Amino acid sequence: MRQSFAAATASIVNDQASDGIPEIFGYDVLESTTMDSSNAVGGHKNLLFFDANSFVVAERLGTTVVFEPLVASAGGILPSGVVGWFAYRRVGSDIVTATAARVHNNA
Repeated sequence: MRQSFAAATASIVNDQASDGIPEIFGYDVLESTTMDSSNAVGGHKNLLFFDANSFVVAERLGTTVVFEPLVASAGGILPSGVVGWFAYRRVGSDIVTATAARVHNNA
């Protein structure tokens, strides 16, 4: 990503931030090491501006524990004669503000 900025726009990137994390326009820049290196190909998403204050993680309904008196055997649908306890929970996340994230497509 740093290579996409020309020398004339070098003031956009601040590598001397007090917390040691580089910044663009005053926002922290977090780079992924798994980013696709072939950005010359069109359609690659190579830049995301994201406001993490608008990201919410919520647990729905809490944890549910279910008692099952007849657990099916591994070989089919017939019960194997044992009982079981199963626990599950639902967790979801979303961006609550539609404009909190912007993706740059490499054209």
